Amino acid sequence: MSKSSKNLASIRLLSKSLIDQISAGEVIENPASIVKELLDNSIDAQAKSIQVEILSKDIRSLRVIDNGLGIREEDLIFAFTNHATSKINSLEDLLSLQTKGFRGEALASISSISDLTCLTKHQDSEQAFKIYFDRDLNLQKTKAAFNQGTCFEIRDIFGRVPARLKFLSSPQAESQKVYQVVRELAIAHPEISFELKNRGKVVFKTLGDHNQQNIQNIWHSTIKALYQEDLSLSYFENLREEEPFMQLKGYLAPLSAANSSSKSIVTIVNKRPIVCPIIRKAVRYIYQGLLPQGKYPRLFLDLTLDPREVDFNVHPTKKEVRYQNAGILYRLVLSSLEKALILGSKAPEVKKVDSTSKNTELELFFPPGKKTETKKALFREKSSLEEKTPESKKALFTEKTSLEEKTPESKKALFTEKTSLEEKTPESKKALFTEKT
Repeated sequence: MSKSSKNLASIRLLSKSLIDQISAGEVIENPASIVKELLDNSIDAQAKSIQVEILSKDIRSLRVIDNGLGIREEDLIFAFTNHATSKINSLEDLLSLQTKGFRGEALASISSISDLTCLTKHQDSEQAFKIYFDRDLNLQKTKAAFNQGTCFEIRDIFGRVPARLKFLSSPQAESQKVYQVVRELAIAHPEISFELKNRGKVVFKTLGDHNQQNIQNIWHSTIKALYQEDLSLSYFENLREEEPFMQLKGYLAPLSAANSSSKSIVTIVNKRPIVCPIIRKAVRYIYQGLLPQGKYPRLFLDLTLDPREVDFNVHPTKKEVRYQNAGILYRLVLSSLEKALILGSKAPEVKKVDSTSKNTELELFFPPGKKTETKKALFREKSSLEEKTPESKKALFTEKTSLEEKTPESKKALFTEKTSLEEKTPESKKALFTEKT
């Protein structure tokens, strides 16, 4: 028997605190992970307004307040127990998730590595309660004064597992991770008002609209409020009505707004911000040759599909998912972006077109100054799209009709461009025909 085998301890049950800390190692990577778990709970509690605040310079103290349903008094002890949840009750629930949370381990994990205090008042209760853990990690409950909803205050993150502190990035980097989490959830839920503060200073705030009167306009204004940039965004939508049902909608910015970080591509699947390799692959294929190396498009994609078609229970932090029909999804993203880029979601800016150029048709899609190779690549994509099935041709005809129904000024500009093109010399026409071929 080897020396290592001789010294191997016998099998034993782990303590609850150690189990919670092991679970926390999977769920809680950094302060941003805590914010995400708490925001998921707030959204599931039907909150209409959520406030997030970074309380300390080292980003190790946070506060999240919502005006959701609150936690019932009899449920308080279970809320901090591992694998206790109100979100699911059966395997069928797990296979068709409608909520953000479902594992019932977030609060237990957070409380095992930090000092956690909770204030809550359920909508059906007259009394609010304060929950916290004492030095011996025993749960304490007292009466308190608080409005309907829940407030979580987390301090001294990783104070109980100091070995994990060395794996944190700089405070600036950690704060940016928190910003990104809140920003993406706000994009996924434009109907909710989100406010983010850093030590008292407002970073951004969205208005929300729980009535969802015009969700497209709310989504657009939410994106602009979050990024605080005057982005020119084009809306697109593609609906697959046959089985499996899928709907993809989104906003894309001009190529000139490309970013050096892949985080500029925000992907939402059934109201969850995720990292989706399949969608990223389709995006790379469409934008290949249109953007320089190391540049990423500004894209906001929102995918809706049957909950039974997607599995969210494949990653500890729910960052990735698995699809039943990945190939269909890939083709849906390709066709959506292809049409949005080539046909455009609004009339081309004809005034930018040089009427003496041989590439007039190409310049309807790209402003002058772009590389000829890029214009040719886009033209090839357009030709390939026009040679597709009758269904695709029908979609193209609809796009063309919508373009022809623009304002008189737009029609006049297009007519002028067409006339100028038709009045060219035979040599010019021949050259244009050669370019098109």
